[in-house]
Amino acid sequence: MKKINNKIVTIPFVLAIGLLIISVLNPAYVDDAGFLHEKFFLIPMTYMFLFIGIILVVYNVVVKVKK
Repeated sequence: MKKINNKIVTIPFVLAIGLLIISVLNPAYVDDAGFLHEKFFLIPMTYMFLFIGIILVVYNVVVKVKK
């Protein structure tokens, strides 16, 4: 098994933080017709990128311990 470059491991964390900031800066609102407008897709994508980042970190730790 080969260790993954640290720059590649940080990319999912940076994307997750960026998506979280975007979701916070775009407030949800209810229009005059009573429809809720929010960017809900950003929250699951944030969790997905965090999960991918955690998996990559765990993989690197396992590879380092096996060496």
